[in-house]
Amino acid sequence: MQSLSSELKGINPVIHNAGHIRASVILNWIKMYDKRQVQYMAGHKWISSTENYEVQELTGLTDLLTKHHPFS
Repeated sequence: MQSLSSELKGINPVIHNAGHIRASVILNWIKMYDKRQVQYMAGHKWISSTENYEVQELTGLTDLLTKHHPFS
């Protein structure tokens, strides 16, 4: 696992660990599928666990908006 992580960091230095990859996959699933399908595919027992990833996506969009908005 360590060698895979090191190899991925060489390809894309933004990736910090396997959790980062998992979060990216789940965020992409949220864009493509219904929340309940994503919950099942991710193995979450509670829908709130899946919904937490939506909050991460909104936070990222907010950061981009403040970074690139001409009035900020």
